[in-house]
Amino acid sequence: MCTPVTDVYGPQQLITEPTTITQTSSTLIDVIFTNCPDKVLCSGVCHISISNHCMVFAYRKLCLKEMTGGHNTITYRNFNGINFRNDIISQNWNEIVNLTDPNEMWLKWKSSFLSTVDEHCPLRTMRVGARSCPWITSDLKKQMHDRNVLKIKAIKSNDHDDWMLFKKQRNLVNSQIRSSKQNYYLNNFNECTGDSRITWQTINELTSRKSGKKSVTSLKLNGVSLTNPTILSNKFNNHFATIGPKLAEKVGPSSTHSFLDYLTSTDKQFKLHPTAANKVFSLFNKLDKSKATGLDMISARLIRECADLICKPISEIFKQSIIQGVFPDDWKCARVTPLFKQRDRDDLNINRPISVIPVMAKVFERIVYDQLSSYL
Repeated sequence: MCTPVTDVYGPQQLITEPTTITQTSSTLIDVIFTNCPDKVLCSGVCHISISNHCMVFAYRKLCLKEMTGGHNTITYRNFNGINFRNDIISQNWNEIVNLTDPNEMWLKWKSSFLSTVDEHCPLRTMRVGARSCPWITSDLKKQMHDRNVLKIKAIKSNDHDDWMLFKKQRNLVNSQIRSSKQNYYLNNFNECTGDSRITWQTINELTSRKSGKKSVTSLKLNGVSLTNPTILSNKFNNHFATIGPKLAEKVGPSSTHSFLDYLTSTDKQFKLHPTAANKVFSLFNKLDKSKATGLDMISARLIRECADLICKPISEIFKQSIIQGVFPDDWKCARVTPLFKQRDRDDLNINRPISVIPVMAKVFERIVYDQLSSYL
């Protein structure tokens, strides 16, 4: 004969209400045991129709230290389109157009632009939680609320008509949730046709497959464990900056031949040409708003919000950059994130650098790419 666990360890059962209730029966089969009832603030049953069983809960008394991290935050701008655009229109860009140094032109334009942006669209930081079910619309949430209200009413009255109303609403909600989820993923797959990366993201989301932790928080170099963020950043910076020379050393002795020995002569000549403002405007409108922002804090969305107003001064900066043969120093700075690939996490070489450059640099690169591609 088996001895009940409650007799051996003496835990107390907290749930006292029925947890499975139908029109003809009510039973208590979902329980919560504790050997420290004084540490439980309250407990009970929630009549939520997730399944045939009601949800049971218990609040435990806790004394937690103040959190210093552990949650995700995002930085964003709250756009006020009308006032923001009006101030951009009123800017006098002639001071920039009259300059010839691309570095001076860019820094002056960036300073004027960001001061206006910060006045109307200041940066804000918001804490974000886990992603909810995106297919659950506001209308569905209302219907789920109505379903729960009908269940509570049916439990209290135990009336046949009330139970039938609840069951009808429950079946309707279940059907609409299945349909909404199906349509959501069907639309996602149709939109990402030809993009394998987005397709696999959708598949992983659908199958609840979580990727491993990619961020690097510690390293062990020469037997010494490093966890300080500043030291880690410097180690990775030095490592990525010297990859080229290290690889060159492994190639072997330098060749005695010049690269010109491998080229045939031609009467063709490539030359970069200044770009018109309408071409810059077209490239601005093609920017993906979801792309990461560079160190200059000028996002793709911010550029698209006023593309028609800034395309002319930016085209002048691009023009002088081509004429002078100068790529602004600010565009050479990137935010580099080491992304863990596989095997030993303590090996610097098993990390792929992901670089986020300023959006303006991407636009200028596209201008050069288009001209070079056309020539080739």
